[in-house]
This record gives sequence, C-alpha cells and structure tokens, in this order.
Amino acid sequence: MLCGLGYRQICGSMHNITISGCSRMFARGYELLSSGNPMYQSVFDELAGLSV
Repeated sequence: MLCGLGYRQICGSMHNITISGCSRMFARGYELLSSGNPMYQSVFDELAGLSV
C-alpha cells in the first residue's frame, strides 16, 4: 500500500504497469530506503509533505 492505495489502484492509475511490476518497484524502493544511504533518508518526509 502507498498513500492508502492498493496495488490494483496504483496499477490502474499508471496504466502500463502490471501488479508484479508494481510489487517489484515497491520492493526495490523499500530496499533503497532501508539501505541507510543518506540520499534516501528524507524521502518519506518529502512524500508526507506532498500528500497534505
């Protein structure tokens, strides 16, 4: 889930992506965010600011 949306809703919005592609994208994003790399540390804060 991302911003309260499930895989099907996200794929429906992106049109040209499969559920498995969406799942891989989320898994890769999680790996990047949990890697401890400072470049990715503020991503959640920035996204939270956009979803207001």
